[in-house]
Amino acid sequence: MCRRLRKIDELVLSQHYYLGSHDDCYYLMEYLPNQYPEDNNVTALIHNLKKYVSLKGQPEYRLKDRAINFVVEVFRSIFYADYLNGDVTLVPIPPSKDKTHAEYDDRMV
Repeated sequence: MCRRLRKIDELVLSQHYYLGSHDDCYYLMEYLPNQYPEDNNVTALIHNLKKYVSLKGQPEYRLKDRAINFVVEVFRSIFYADYLNGDVTLVPIPPSKDKTHAEYDDRMV
């Protein structure tokens, strides 16, 4: 699984209609929605991150905890020194559920 940043450049910019040529945007991994988790590590990671809070206490929910810890370690390995120097700002994608929803999970924030 990729542990280095890739820049969104003019070759893929058209796939991201909300970005303009003036944006300086990087990504770590690419999610491919038509692949099964068994076929792609990134798909498996996303699948595990999306496990519902209602599964808490079930054996499979440990996969969500592992996925969160994996992402934290990847971010730490890439950004930690720059973050301490104030050169990097990470902007998390907010959870897909509202705070009042039973499946809301704020751990990624």
